[in-house]
Amino acid sequence: MIAPDASGAGIDTHLAGVPDQDADVSLDLFVGRNPEAYKRAPIRAEGFAEVPLELWVYEDLRGSACSSTPAGRSSRTRLVFGGLNVNGAFVAARFLTMRKPGRHTFCAYLGPDQDTVFNVLGAARQVRRPLLRAGRARRTVATALRRHEFADRVVASLRRGCDRRSRSKFQCRFSSAFPGFRLSGNGPVGLKRRVSYRFQVFAQGRTFVLTDENEGRSPG
Repeated sequence: MIAPDASGAGIDTHLAGVPDQDADVSLDLFVGRNPEAYKRAPIRAEGFAEVPLELWVYEDLRGSACSSTPAGRSSRTRLVFGGLNVNGAFVAARFLTMRKPGRHTFCAYLGPDQDTVFNVLGAARQVRRPLLRAGRARRTVATALRRHEFADRVVASLRRGCDRRSRSKFQCRFSSAFPGFRLSGNGPVGLKRRVSYRFQVFAQGRTFVLTDENEGRSPG
């Protein structure tokens, strides 16, 4: 197994089986720094192959060390480039969307086939959870009430505050009052691919549970 280099460029490791020790073969791997889940991050492999070779790059979702060849990779991986034919100077680049927070490993290989490689590089990245900003969390409270068909006057009188619980989660509390009407509520707002919420609301002697999944239903 090949340990990845956290810098993102990797350490060039030449393996046994090169037919011509004087052959000019090189490989570099670059992965965008500080990737965030559900956002695109750049990944690029470049180098030189004096003879026709194949380029393999994959992503390990568990952050494991790179296998010695592409053929030995585990089932918990995702292909970025699979057997891309290269000859001479080459650059292969794309953007990836990573959905799973935590440590990810990126592994690049250059060789004649999946079982024989001349170069292998590894780069590790810590994929962060999405960043939910306080303003967006507060706006979600008003949006939720509108989408659950509360009157405009309820939203116009809204008072709210949200406390951060993590990078991607807030706990919000809110109230709205005017003559003849009083409402209060609280609950979490979170961000993954999209914003979600679950509010327990008390209004006019009744309790409602409002979520992003039951939007469009009248609270009455």
